[in-house]
Amino acid sequence: MNPLASFALAFAAAFATAVAAIVYIAAPNLFLEVGTWGDLAADMLHANALSRGEWLTTGHYSRHGFNHPGPVFFYWNALFEALPVDRAHAWIWGSVTLNALLVAGAATGLAWLLAPGGSAPVAVAVALFAAAHLDRDLGVAWMPARLEAPFLLLLVSLAWLAGREARALVPAALACGMLVHGYVTMAVIVPALLAVTLVLARGSRAPWHSRRALLVHGGAALGVGALFVLPLAVEASRLPGGNFGAILEALDRSGSAPEAGWSGVRAAVGASLGGKVAILVPVFLLIVMLFAAAPPRPPVAARTAHLAGLSLAAFAILVVAHWGTPAPMEGHSVHYLRTLGVVAAAVATAALLDALQTRLASGALAAAGPGTAAGAATLATGAVLAAATALPQNLPSRVFDPQVYRNYPVRPVIDRLADAVERAGPRSATPGPVAIDKAEHMYWEVSAGLLVELGARGIAACTTWHDMAYLYTEAYVCPRGASADFRIVPVTTCDGACRATGEGMGLVAVAR
Repeated sequence: MNPLASFALAFAAAFATAVAAIVYIAAPNLFLEVGTWGDLAADMLHANALSRGEWLTTGHYSRHGFNHPGPVFFYWNALFEALPVDRAHAWIWGSVTLNALLVAGAATGLAWLLAPGGSAPVAVAVALFAAAHLDRDLGVAWMPARLEAPFLLLLVSLAWLAGREARALVPAALACGMLVHGYVTMAVIVPALLAVTLVLARGSRAPWHSRRALLVHGGAALGVGALFVLPLAVEASRLPGGNFGAILEALDRSGSAPEAGWSGVRAAVGASLGGKVAILVPVFLLIVMLFAAAPPRPPVAARTAHLAGLSLAAFAILVVAHWGTPAPMEGHSVHYLRTLGVVAAAVATAALLDALQTRLASGALAAAGPGTAAGAATLATGAVLAAATALPQNLPSRVFDPQVYRNYPVRPVIDRLADAVERAGPRSATPGPVAIDKAEHMYWEVSAGLLVELGARGIAACTTWHDMAYLYTEAYVCPRGASADFRIVPVTTCDGACRATGEGMGLVAVAR
């Protein structure tokens, strides 16, 4: 079988494995009713620009009062809205599909990186382990979790580039673009990782491919990059206003805010990785030191060292990039670090194989080579064992427990509030959107869901909170001076005037 056909077979097998594992683990989100509120609802309001025939040039909102740089995930979501399911489930299916593709690409890249010639069983094993390790994060449409699979692909692609492999340029460009579109800090982290990769490539003993290969793969990578840069360029043309203006204003505000510092970064990383960080960093550091101290080794050793080095660099760059983030720093902002567990398992297994094959100069193991049955069996065994530790919580009786494992629990209060608005009918003889006010900022999650639900019922609505445009978009912010028609208030203040209540909230009609 030629290399291209072998790669395609491994990718297809890894993709099928990833889809099956993610669908199984994320079953409650895919097959049970889910609630549209909070981040999911805010993203839907943002994406409605596409249904109005407009172009999106910004992404998910930031709590600092701006939007993250790019809209690629929203355009991907829109591709799946033609599915015969409701919009929320369509988006989740879109996330599952994209994550499975990215995980399959990373798994296949790892199989070729760690086992010369590649191996479909190794790719399947890595995909299974990645799906088990990243768990339900691969089956949600929540933006912080959607950065995990692209980050895994980025690390694998950069390890290939560090070994002077031109074929990694396109997947690296794809991963870079998705990460920068997804989170503003990636505009600092990604270039820094690229710089580390360049340094590693300069010190690599491997030869570059032919000039023709560099031109072909480099040109394709530039084309991919141009697609991601285009909306950023359009948005940048709006300076001094626009979203980039809001980002710069947020940076100015953060100058007087307390920095997250080491304690903030440590708390955020701990919230993302838990106690694993105490294992991951030493593992990567030990592997780099071992390979640095050893004499020249086979390609697998160099590739493994590159992958471990890039992972260590990611930790260091993250600390530097987030040190000055205004406190408190949220753990979800570094969720993508969870992918380092997949990389650590792969490099540790490869290092073990390399050590065994170096010491056992004769016998079946040395003769087999890392790309054959020995390597495949070792990686597959490690993946199955890792999956076995991650999947017990995902037994059928638990996966389908909607009260425990649903990432988007239904919130009946939103339907009740929407019913009350619909029953009340127009509040003014002048046509216009229903103006929704709220007594507390933290009611934004429910008010976002209410705006989505009213829109689904054909009722135009807007929020009176003008500082929420970055979250709801300008299309859902009422004109200045508009009077509120309804207000979401604490139920304790209703005094019998609430049209609907639930979850400690109530909806009152505003007297005119």
